[in-house]
Amino acid sequence: MTDVAHPQSISLRQDWVRAAIGLVVICGLTYLFTRLSLDNVSGATRRRNGTCCNTEFVHGEWWLPMIGLVVPIWWVTRMMVWASIPAFAMPTYATFYVADTTVNRYVESGWGDGLESLAYVGSVIHGLLFAVAAAIGVLSWRRRMAKAERES
Repeated sequence: MTDVAHPQSISLRQDWVRAAIGLVVICGLTYLFTRLSLDNVSGATRRRNGTCCNTEFVHGEWWLPMIGLVVPIWWVTRMMVWASIPAFAMPTYATFYVADTTVNRYVESGWGDGLESLAYVGSVIHGLLFAVAAAIGVLSWRRRMAKAERES
């Protein structure tokens, strides 16, 4: 006689695996966007005649797309509620790390005038969007669990 697992326990195991894979994807994308936004910058450069300068301490084209992580954050927290904390915390920490590194680069180069601290505004906005995505994912997870309980 074979022992057949309950279909809900199989689905639960699949959700754990999917959530773990999703966390790895979020971690990888977070690392990729963070490294690309900080490593591909020119810093403070002057032209040969000394009349013009360029300051680039963070590459916005790589930092801003982190907003796109709201979709994998929602998907992962929809799979497993325990994944909401790391799915939210990893990219939020990375955005604050990028902002902090940017501010430090401005100050150390002598170009800091106080306005570079506005880089933290982007991090706060990213964090709020990630929190909303995680909250919607948790609500979706609760709805899925209530539906599965009603069906069983």
